[in-house]
Amino acid sequence: MTRYDIIGDIHGQAEKLEALLAAMGYRLQSGAWRHPTRQAVFVGDLIDRGPSQRRTVDIVRRMVDGGAALAVMGNHEFNAIAWHTRDPREPSRFLREHTPRHHRQHEKFLEEFAPQPSLHAEVIDWFLSMPLWVDLPGLHVVHACWHAEFVTWLTTALADGHRLTREMMTAATTPSSEPSPENGPTLFTAVDCLLKGLEVQLPSGQSFADADGHTRISARVRWWDDEAVTIRDGVHAT
Repeated sequence: MTRYDIIGDIHGQAEKLEALLAAMGYRLQSGAWRHPTRQAVFVGDLIDRGPSQRRTVDIVRRMVDGGAALAVMGNHEFNAIAWHTRDPREPSRFLREHTPRHHRQHEKFLEEFAPQPSLHAEVIDWFLSMPLWVDLPGLHVVHACWHAEFVTWLTTALADGHRLTREMMTAATTPSSEPSPENGPTLFTAVDCLLKGLEVQLPSGQSFADADGHTRISARVRWWDDEAVTIRDGVHAT
């Protein structure tokens, strides 16, 4: 039976990633980091924030393409796709608005990839090839929240391999007050949950600053914690 090394958000820290892989017994072979008996599983958020965006993507992509790793999509890859994709309803705009705030969040990635449009587009296509989750023997891997009801619904709503397509991105980035057919979730609701997690509104007057310095009045739920019964215990600020 294959054994797996689950590797969380890298955020452009290629040097630290290589040190981690080396410490776990991976070695560079034929251009990719490989382990003789185990396989890495990357839980998304390869990009943004850190100093080595292109190198990080290259390391993980070589491992995935070479069969040494699996990788699921994180919300930062999803946002990168939306930033790059024009809104078919209004082609002068993009599915993720090019606001100063969004640019700051995505700045490190854009610094390395935007000057090379063809490479930028190629990497976005690779992000689109990432599944939203993978099922392994005795193990499910998803970036933020394993929501069984949404996973079941998405199994038939997504493309083969639990993947989004570019055509799906409009619905996946558009909140809707309208119920979906049969009163099930919308693509936006289901994808948002799996990639970002469940959120609750904080009590009136309460807020916190997230990792990027933005003020938040809602927080992600510790959905895995059965003992959390209060807002203080049941949310985590990220």
